[in-house]
Order: sequence, then structure tokens, then C-alpha cells
Amino acid sequence: GIMYGSVGFACGLIGQGIANLIMTAKR
Repeated sequence: GIMYGSVGFACGLIGQGIANLIMTAKR
């Protein structure tokens, strides 16, 4: 449903943010 979709979208954004932090930290 809509709830599940928004949760998945939020998780995707959070995951992307964490990936960006890791890449920045490694550099």
C-alpha cells in the first residue's frame, strides 16, 4: 500500500545518504 511504498522510499533515501557519507569518509 501507500504506507509500504513511502517506507521503502525513505529507506532508499537513508541508504543513499549513508553511502554518500561512507564515500566522503573514505576520501
